[in-house]
Amino acid sequence: MTVYLCKKINGAKFVDSCIIENKIYNKKLYRKFSLDKISPHCKTIGILNLMPNKVETEAHLLELFSKMNEDINIKFIRLKTHVYKNCNRLYLMKNYYTFDEVKYDLDGLIVIGAPIEKIDFKQVKYIDELNYIFDYSIKNLKSMLSICWGAQACLNHIYGINKEILDKKIFGVYKHNILCDDEILKNINNGFICAHSRHTILNRKDLKNCKSIKILSTTDEGIEHIIKGKYNDYYIFGHHEYDKECLKREYIRDRNKKIYIYIPKNYFIEDDMNKGISVDLMEHSIKIYNNWINII
Repeated sequence: MTVYLCKKINGAKFVDSCIIENKIYNKKLYRKFSLDKISPHCKTIGILNLMPNKVETEAHLLELFSKMNEDINIKFIRLKTHVYKNCNRLYLMKNYYTFDEVKYDLDGLIVIGAPIEKIDFKQVKYIDELNYIFDYSIKNLKSMLSICWGAQACLNHIYGINKEILDKKIFGVYKHNILCDDEILKNINNGFICAHSRHTILNRKDLKNCKSIKILSTTDEGIEHIIKGKYNDYYIFGHHEYDKECLKREYIRDRNKKIYIYIPKNYFIEDDMNKGISVDLMEHSIKIYNNWINII
């Protein structure tokens, strides 16, 4: 299906089919197209993109949404109170919306995490604006989906659940168990896979004591993967938005920075980067995001 954008998002250049402003772009075609022809039933999704590499994250998500079963209108969102250091400010000002500019148009919101999981939430300079977005979304939108650090931040604000820093990073491709039936896991079986890349988990005592959330899925090692709250709010701690090469790029990046990193688990053929990647992450990712879109 088609992903519609009302701004010129750079990541769309890497997607097979994306309609930008009043023109359609894909790898072979660039022609005029009227946005007035968008179906009134087309759902509008906001994406709050907190990742430093904006274009890479845009491309991952747009590629994923281009494989949905229905057309989607996407609006990328920036924070007003955050000083962006890794992206051109003019690009963000021109092509990203503030939340208040689009909140009445949204059916659902996705909050993409940031690589700041070792920092206390109270030390994050934009946490007040982020909490405002969380509060509005759970009360007024049909559903919110938060990912990785974004999920931790929202669970901390809404449900008081804290995080814990691990001695060893969760890094690789993991199989998952389904603990509870839910629409987001429709047509997905035990053993589905997803990439993980994080230094933290949720506090076990807080998880056990919170009666307002439901753990839907964990890794084979018992680490939380998908959680549902009482407001039709979902939290995913793995990275279903990752493309096949993402973990490889992270692994090479950290090695080049002389950061200790072990080979991503269950990822390279015989744990040898030179032999290639042994998994395809897209199948389960498409199903989960499709299911979430159907929930809205």
